[in-house]
Amino acid sequence: MKSGFTLVELLVTMAVGLIALGIIILAMNQFTIIGPKALTKVNQASKAMLIDEKLQSQLMKMGPNVEDVKTDESKEWSPYISYIIEVGSDPKNTISYRATITTAGSDVIMLVKNENVSNSPVQRLTMAKGIKSLDFKFSKGTAKYRLVLCKDDVTSTFVSAVTTMNLR
Repeated sequence: MKSGFTLVELLVTMAVGLIALGIIILAMNQFTIIGPKALTKVNQASKAMLIDEKLQSQLMKMGPNVEDVKTDESKEWSPYISYIIEVGSDPKNTISYRATITTAGSDVIMLVKNENVSNSPVQRLTMAKGIKSLDFKFSKGTAKYRLVLCKDDVTSTFVSAVTTMNLR
């Protein structure tokens, strides 16, 4: 008797091999679809952390009075937060600035005005670019904010908060 495979055995082996190859191709196709979206999510999280660091460093300067913090109270989430910053330890030589953090298009901006000088110009500082939205809530010395980033069809929402010790 001759050794070897029968035609039926060979056809069954080829069918099993083709099924396995089809499963591998399907899995690889899913990875090529999911991969870029996952990379976009990681990039958005990294960008959100940088924006969060900038926002926290500015919001920590709020003070001295909780009454000086303003948001749009007609909405659950306000499109801006405005507060006083006092610079100087001597009450006679203290300079007060009004800072407002808001958005302009897809940019996060901070508007700063010297409250001690009448007709003082408003300085505009860009804190971040390329966001979808930024909203604020303020309660009992804590500023909570919601940042939404969007690229292609991937949208990520990040929420953070800062509590300042400067407010009385």
